[in-house]
Amino acid sequence: MANNNTYTWQFPALEVTKQQGDYTDVVYTIHWRLNGVDQTTSHSIELYGVQSVAPYSPDSGSFIAYNQLTKETVTGWVIGAMGERYGQLTSSIDTSIYAMINPTTQQLAPPW
Repeated sequence: MANNNTYTWQFPALEVTKQQGDYTDVVYTIHWRLNGVDQTTSHSIELYGVQSVAPYSPDSGSFIAYNQLTKETVTGWVIGAMGERYGQLTSSIDTSIYAMINPTTQQLAPPW
């Protein structure tokens, strides 16, 4: 199965703990949409869900203030927290798009 698919993330909402120690607006759940598009045919599939991320640990020294977050940072958190599930999601998108481009069934009008 050839794959000309590209994937785009959207994050419509981030759930935060308002106060955690000295930090405010600490992200713990990310609402996501993952859109896959075949670049040759423009067929697309969008999946959506939520992903819990490990709460910030003050000992880690890696806290990023909410207003300093970037889409790239949040994407990394989601993919990292998903582990193997990310590959399963993209594979599901690929399979669905392939089935749209190469259908094995069809609906026909009655022959009369």
